[in-house]
Amino acid sequence: MALRQAPIDVVAALAAALGASRLGVEGAAGGEGAVALMREELVGALAQLTLAEDMRARFAELALVGAADDEDDEDAEDDGAATPVVALLDVVRCGAGCVQDRARSKELALAALMNASCEPSGSVRQQIVSAGGIIPLLAVLPAAGRGGLSEVGAARAAGVLARTVTVADAASVFAQQSVMTRLAKLIGGGTNGIADQATADQLHSHVVRVLAAALGSAEAVAAFRKLDGVRRLLSLLPSARMKEVRTSAQAAAVTAAKARQEANAHLIGNAATLLTKCVDDGSGESAKKLVQLGGVEQLITLLRDAKNPAVKKNVAICLAKLARSPEAKERITANRGMEMLRAHSKELTGQFAGHQNQ
Repeated sequence: MALRQAPIDVVAALAAALGASRLGVEGAAGGEGAVALMREELVGALAQLTLAEDMRARFAELALVGAADDEDDEDAEDDGAATPVVALLDVVRCGAGCVQDRARSKELALAALMNASCEPSGSVRQQIVSAGGIIPLLAVLPAAGRGGLSEVGAARAAGVLARTVTVADAASVFAQQSVMTRLAKLIGGGTNGIADQATADQLHSHVVRVLAAALGSAEAVAAFRKLDGVRRLLSLLPSARMKEVRTSAQAAAVTAAKARQEANAHLIGNAATLLTKCVDDGSGESAKKLVQLGGVEQLITLLRDAKNPAVKKNVAICLAKLARSPEAKERITANRGMEMLRAHSKELTGQFAGHQNQ
């Protein structure tokens, strides 16, 4: 609380100290270990500051002038390298010759970046992209090779990536084949070694949001299809529930599944939108694959049980597009899906003009 009430220039001072210690502190008692601990304290202080809106604004304001705000000093370091955002990214990226920051420092840096990127101007998000932050953030994912980060830390890294999708310059980075491949591998592979299901769902939600921005062209969608995109997206949707519930145990399982489904409305809605992009006009190979994998039943289960209006709309649009395929239409009809679609006929008017990304 004391830090959040501190003078606003404390952001600049802390960032300057963090930037200055990046290569170590000559003669520091305790060596590199002591420097790493000091840097953890600095990052923690910056993370605490990002909990206050006025302090987040300072992260944006310092984008051009540098944290030290000392343009007249001939001996000053490069101002751009001393900005708070760049200093925090340096903790995450851990460059050659730099102090080996502790995992806790990286997690705090990710928390600070995630909070700071909430500031409304978009400056912090732009800084993350301009400073080349997308690749280092991807480097700590998937969880199996996250360099000591906790499960929550991995989800934070994905969260920072998701915040950058509003930056125009980020689109070309996300569309790169290597980046697309890394993103695709983050879904469809279970929980990525994350034990807590809710945290894994959170990570998946962030990744799907990034993919929703990355698949903005026909070429990008085609590349994602080749990465087994349809199967990967279906793995994020709830399992089909087409059988009658007969026991209390089955009823409890359905109740739990519905609760998780509603908690992940954004993830499911965006996944349905991406599936719609993947199935083309409903008569291609991707549509046939979706049918073979039981995706029609999964989508019908969602359309029947989902409470979120945007989810229902996105799922209905996907099913309507699939219905152009004879194989899919047969499955939709057999499971009373056409009746459900007719109930959503008003929502489907002009369905392909724009889906609701969440």
